[in-house]
Amino acid sequence: MNQQIEIATTTLDERLVFVHVKKEPEAKPILAKQVKVGSYQNKPRIVLQNKILFKCGFDFGVSIRFYKLRNRYIIRAIKSDSVNVVSRCRNHGVDLPTIDMKRGLEGVFVSGSKVNVSYYPNKIVIKEVS
Repeated sequence: MNQQIEIATTTLDERLVFVHVKKEPEAKPILAKQVKVGSYQNKPRIVLQNKILFKCGFDFGVSIRFYKLRNRYIIRAIKSDSVNVVSRCRNHGVDLPTIDMKRGLEGVFVSGSKVNVSYYPNKIVIKEVS
């Protein structure tokens, strides 16, 4: 993660220097919502199917990569080719982008639990509700 830090110094009495560090504020999510973890063949499953995926840069066919951390899951849109892509699913005559996660969730989430899904530009963060 690249963080830009702005440093401003103040000299007082030509001997003492105070350093003020200003951190760049974290980006606010475009949307944050709670989702229930489903089940597929007795394993956890999360399906993200929403128009907000368009605003986040997850259009049909966009390559995606999954990053599994200790207590969260991050999905990023990538420019290179990938086996994992955003699918198209028709719901009541409307085509929606869909990300269906069936594998790799066992160590992070439990079926039936609730998770927070935060949508950012080119990134989705899924964390367990604490």
